[in-house]
Amino acid sequence: MSKVRSVDEQFKEALSCKTREEADIWFEKEVAKMQYECSLSYFEASSTLRDNLGYMAGYYDPEVAEKVFELFGAVHPVFRCVDYRERYTAEEVFRMGYKLGDKLKRK
Repeated sequence: MSKVRSVDEQFKEALSCKTREEADIWFEKEVAKMQYECSLSYFEASSTLRDNLGYMAGYYDPEVAEKVFELFGAVHPVFRCVDYRERYTAEEVFRMGYKLGDKLKRK
């Protein structure tokens, strides 16, 4: 059984990929781990992994977000784009997050 890693550790591993080929190999290995360890389908595991990568990229500068998109096709799961910093104001981002949190709280 593999060591359990945090999303941050997983993200840093992903960032170590330099080429699309390396990224594809890393991604498929991670998806297989998630399928096995979490009993997920390929679709569920790959979607979750891309969402996690896109979310984590939001904590870094725009160049990192672009790299994550180019290597993994991952975008921020709330904004569904790489350039949300240019598209939305801080107030709009806050409102979007608030609405999402309210929606999730009601479930």
